[in-house]
Amino acid sequence: MKQTTNMDLLHSYDKIEAIDCHQEVEVKGIKFTSYNANHVLGAAMF
Repeated sequence: MKQTTNMDLLHSYDKIEAIDCHQEVEVKGIKFTSYNANHVLGAAMF
């Protein structure tokens, strides 16, 4: 199993997309909507 390095983390930043709660996002034809999970500040469920 490959260990994650700092460079792996830095390269992943361009793949992160911030979205708002209740915003619908489509990825490869699949639609996702985020909702507040209400158990931890900032937690979301899809």
